[in-house]
Amino acid sequence: MKKITDVTLVVRYQYFKIRLINLIRLTEIIEALILSKMDSHWNHLFVPKIENSDNPSKTEEAFNLLFDSEIDDMNLVFEYTIWSSIFSTAYYFFENELTNTIKVLAKEYDKEAELEAMKDSGITLCQEFIKSHLDFEFPDQSKEWGEIKNYNRIRNCIAHSGGYINSKKIERYIDRKNSLERHDSGQIKLSKNFITECIEMIDSFLTKLAENLSLSESI
Repeated sequence: MKKITDVTLVVRYQYFKIRLINLIRLTEIIEALILSKMDSHWNHLFVPKIENSDNPSKTEEAFNLLFDSEIDDMNLVFEYTIWSSIFSTAYYFFENELTNTIKVLAKEYDKEAELEAMKDSGITLCQEFIKSHLDFEFPDQSKEWGEIKNYNRIRNCIAHSGGYINSKKIERYIDRKNSLERHDSGQIKLSKNFITECIEMIDSFLTKLAENLSLSESI
């Protein structure tokens, strides 16, 4: 089969990598902002009261307990809202990029009818279309694809179950990932490290796919 010549894929893959880099920067900015706000909160609200107290040591101990409780609450909001939002955005970018790829391929190789007739969706549609209708190798035996399938499960868990773990596969995945935890409430605890791993894994997968599509020299 001839090499891909559609410049659309090359440009979009380059743009996609920029978006991934920006997501990593966003996680770093958000984490630094949260830590800064917590320090500011402590300094402005609690420190003056401790200094003016008749018994500063006991007052500080009491405020420490209160502040720890506030930090726990902030962490819950942060982990379940911010990290899940960034993760879901990264996954959406990736799935959208794969979908765009097969649309370009279907048009270039006159396979639009075959694509339209397929009943799969999401990343499975992209995988099956390339494997069934095109003479390109889809890197679904790679470690990256194995991770991406787990990202798909976590994304669906966040979108449909509010992050509450609803699958044995997700439980096993969390157990072997240092960057993921299970909260006492039964929700997934995401982390900045997990988001960074996810973005790097997606980038690595698309690089392998681009090589198989003969795009790598242009990216």
